[in-house]
Amino acid sequence: MTRSSTPLPWIARVRRGLARAIRASGLGGLAERANSSALPILTYHRVLPGEAAAAYPFEAMVMPLDQFEAQMAHLAAR
Repeated sequence: MTRSSTPLPWIARVRRGLARAIRASGLGGLAERANSSALPILTYHRVLPGEAAAAYPFEAMVMPLDQFEAQMAHLAAR
């Protein structure tokens, strides 16, 4: 018998199924990051005051200043 055709005990099948579900949901990475001492590195193309951010031609490359400040406050509180 090959490894893939070897019947697994029911508990092993349950564990494998749970592991797949956790990986598919992203919860595994979330839990790993929550318990990590790694430093997040964030990059920004443009941080502009509200009106300038709204007028910037590339929406995906700009963050309004108030959102940036809120994000920094959130990170500092962690």
